[in-house]
Amino acid sequence: MVLAVKPQDAVGGATGLDENESRRLLRIVSQTRTIKRHVELFQMMQGEIQFFLPHQILMSAWGDLRGGHLKFDVTSALPGMRTAQLDNLH
Repeated sequence: MVLAVKPQDAVGGATGLDENESRRLLRIVSQTRTIKRHVELFQMMQGEIQFFLPHQILMSAWGDLRGGHLKFDVTSALPGMRTAQLDNLH
């Protein structure tokens, strides 16, 4: 996906972001294209994205919602917060 938005286009308007924040957000979005491994996602989530989305845990789910066949992932720097811990929940 190519994002064809200039930072100045997003200033004010619906986003409510100033020019620096818009540039920052566009930089983060463009970096997501290069993520290939879980550790790269972890590093991104611990970095600049914290400005827009402060968090300690990112939980993801995908799969066959109707059939109940879901896969989960946890990304966190907190001790003990790992994807394998979710296996104990069901």
